[in-house]
Amino acid sequence: MKQLFLWTVISCQLLSSCHYYRLIEGNPKTHNVGLNNSSISSSKIIVHVGHALWELQNFRIVDNQFVGNPVVASNEDIDFYKKSLGSKNVRVNRSEKSKLVQLHLFVNEIKYIGEEMTFSKEDIEKVQFLDKNRLLTTFTFVVGYSAAAFASIVIFLIIACNCPRVYISDGKNWHFTNSLFTGALNPKLERFDYKKVPDFNPSSSDLHLEIRNEEQETQYINQLSLLAVYHEVGQEVINDQYGNFAVVKNRIYPNQIKDDSGNMIVLSEMENSTLSYSFTSTNATDFSNLYASFENTSKQSSHVAIRVKNTKWGAYVYREFTKLFGAYYHKWVESNAKKDVQELHSNMDKAGIFMKVEINDNGKWKFLDNVNLIGEAGFQNILVSIPERYKGQKKIDLRLRTGYHFWEIENLSLIETQEEELQIEEYQPSVNGQNAKEMEMQLSQNDDTYLVHEQGSRALEVHFGGLKNEQARTLFIKSKGYYKGNHIQTGKTQWDQLISINRNGGFSKFSRELHQQALAWEGVLNELGFSLFALNSNTKN
Repeated sequence: MKQLFLWTVISCQLLSSCHYYRLIEGNPKTHNVGLNNSSISSSKIIVHVGHALWELQNFRIVDNQFVGNPVVASNEDIDFYKKSLGSKNVRVNRSEKSKLVQLHLFVNEIKYIGEEMTFSKEDIEKVQFLDKNRLLTTFTFVVGYSAAAFASIVIFLIIACNCPRVYISDGKNWHFTNSLFTGALNPKLERFDYKKVPDFNPSSSDLHLEIRNEEQETQYINQLSLLAVYHEVGQEVINDQYGNFAVVKNRIYPNQIKDDSGNMIVLSEMENSTLSYSFTSTNATDFSNLYASFENTSKQSSHVAIRVKNTKWGAYVYREFTKLFGAYYHKWVESNAKKDVQELHSNMDKAGIFMKVEINDNGKWKFLDNVNLIGEAGFQNILVSIPERYKGQKKIDLRLRTGYHFWEIENLSLIETQEEELQIEEYQPSVNGQNAKEMEMQLSQNDDTYLVHEQGSRALEVHFGGLKNEQARTLFIKSKGYYKGNHIQTGKTQWDQLISINRNGGFSKFSRELHQQALAWEGVLNELGFSLFALNSNTKN
């Protein structure tokens, strides 16, 4: 009842104000921002020359020169302009509409011909104009029409990514610890997956877990087993994405990490810290990059260790992308199923789905590996091998490249591994419930038989027994499979948007634009004194 009242109050406030505008800024020498014919013809031209502001009346363009009669800008226009500078989104009443047509030109050099001011496009250093924020304006009507509709969007934004989820009990509570073969959306993308799981009771010889299907999908599990790596107390065991394991002997942390904007990024040298980076800057390619420089003091570093996870945001972006297909969605899915895995991986690479790891080789970035999706349950350590020819270099520069806000990184280091034979044992699952023996056979081997886990079916209860408990151990779930979404899309296909997304970095740009819109939504609610996520804090998935 309280939330319904709150939404009613917000609706009244928003609907009374009608429109939101935001200040757009750009450099006309690199982007034609604000200088299209419709903006010029419908706008009040305000020219900034030093600290002086002039309204250019009788404005026109003659032989590529901007010409008009300068009049001192009114205090009313200046006050409204200053208001727009101090807020991300300006709420505008109907009575203030005449103030919205301001186009601000920052000019470094002007000339006078009689009483008229003139300058060229090359003289314009910066352009600012107020643009209608269509998302927020629409949002006001969405709230007024149906608070529940907007709430469902927010809830969807918060839910986790697709794929089978692994829950492990600590003896009292069940914990969502991992997901299996994340991103394997059709049979061609089926792969082995290795995920470290917490050992809540290292003195026990048993491990119990549940695999749950909590999404609109059908899951096909080909193989499932538990790997126990036995080692000395105090040793750290990490793995690559191909099932190779190593003991960490020495770590070297970067002496400098930067994003695309040249900002210094600080990551932790400890696990489970509050420091992380989620790739929210982009360069001209529309991909998001992280640049790390190392002083390779050991000369024996054989791997890069990356502690990462996927963001919840990435799943939301993918769903929004599929909506663009409308009724054509299922044909698109069928088309993908006919492509070979190389083409699918190429498309995922072009979209920025993978985390691409590259090394600087005499000024050129050389590919090392693509880290496949690992899910958003928690950070995972992933090893990437360094080729022999780079191991002795005094300085190693790395670049991590991915799509906008698809990954989050907590830790990055060079690793020197300990040369020793690890004791690794594999344990087969016991399954509880009807048809247990049949399900165990389906999970025991990498073959053409699958355990099919339908949407809405009960959790798959799995038990592993016989683990050694007299020495230190690190546990990993080994799985193989894929899943298919059961979503139904309808409506018109948005071909123009799909075509713009279907290029290198296009999907990353799509993500950035959605994220900016989401932040704008949150900004409006924050300005009203409410939190976007607090409104849904009682939501249970």
